Amino acid sequence: MYDASVKDPAEDSAARLDSLVDLLAGSIADRPFLEGVFVGGSLAAARADAFSDIDLGLVAPDERNERALWRAVVTLAAVPGVPQRTLERAWPGVRMLACLYSAADHPPLGLEVDLLVSTLANVGAQMPDGPSRVVFDRSGRLAAALAALPAAPPAKEVEEQVRSRAAWFDFLEHDARVAAARGDLLGLAVQLGRMAEAIAESAALRSGGLTFGAKRAGLWLRSPETETVLDAMREPRAASVSALRQVFDRVSGPRPTGWTESAVQRALLQRIRPPGRLPRT
Repeated sequence: MYDASVKDPAEDSAARLDSLVDLLAGSIADRPFLEGVFVGGSLAAARADAFSDIDLGLVAPDERNERALWRAVVTLAAVPGVPQRTLERAWPGVRMLACLYSAADHPPLGLEVDLLVSTLANVGAQMPDGPSRVVFDRSGRLAAALAALPAAPPAKEVEEQVRSRAAWFDFLEHDARVAAARGDLLGLAVQLGRMAEAIAESAALRSGGLTFGAKRAGLWLRSPETETVLDAMREPRAASVSALRQVFDRVSGPRPTGWTESAVQRALLQRIRPPGRLPRT
């Protein structure tokens, strides 16, 4: 049983989080609209620490039960305590309620719990390409559905994501150089931060992992790359832009063949006319 009165941050963090997960799952396990519950993120990957979030997947057998399950999420959100902030998000097949709890209730810095809801058919859209661990499974169908999902994104998808980040990185680099030329140190620092996020995401993709922004970036970057990024963030300057470009090129690998040849780009290129000539109207 989870005991919120235990305030020692040195206590086994994973065990504390697991006890809260068990409490959350147990409080809803008897509801007929629930097919199963699983965790993702650092808890599923056995990397949880005192600052980890809880990513809790809630699965309904069908769409009718999914609506009932979503209504129950509001009650479920009160199990860890009174949320200080909540944020609702949705993407195809999934709805999520993110809850932020205070440091007084969950030391040392508070706790984020993400409650994700989908049908069994859409469970792969909840936390795609990441690790998962079943907590409750009414009929065994949830474990089977999760086991059938790929452990990592397909190679083609990885290449598409790397291609997208490579294209966006050019814009981030340009904006950073503009900020440096203007002497806008705050703007430069912001752009360098965005470049650092792109570096971490690309490094994770190339390593078969998954990250969001720069979260857990140290898992995917080698020590020299980490030091270069940290140096750039400590002292924003024009040279930092070039340094981050070099790191990005190393971690993301060669740009995929045809990376500039999207359908939109081809259509735009076809409309370009030589200087001095105007398109007919």
